[in-house]
Amino acid sequence: RTFNIPVLNSSRFELLGSVPGRIVDVSDNKILYLDDAVEPQRLVLRNRDTGADTLIYSVEGGRPTQAYS
Repeated sequence: RTFNIPVLNSSRFELLGSVPGRIVDVSDNKILYLDDAVEPQRLVLRNRDTGADTLIYSVEGGRPTQAYS
């Protein structure tokens, strides 16, 4: 899959966080992401303040495709 990402040359933007996977949702202090570079895939919640990750979902052979809040 290919994603096109527009790049804006502006000093007003700054990187607030990064994760090793696809971002599913973001709040003021958490990032929910899908790490699909590993097997089994992992759905992980990262605390943006501490950088600590909390495993939400991981099942051998499972492929999480939906998230609910």
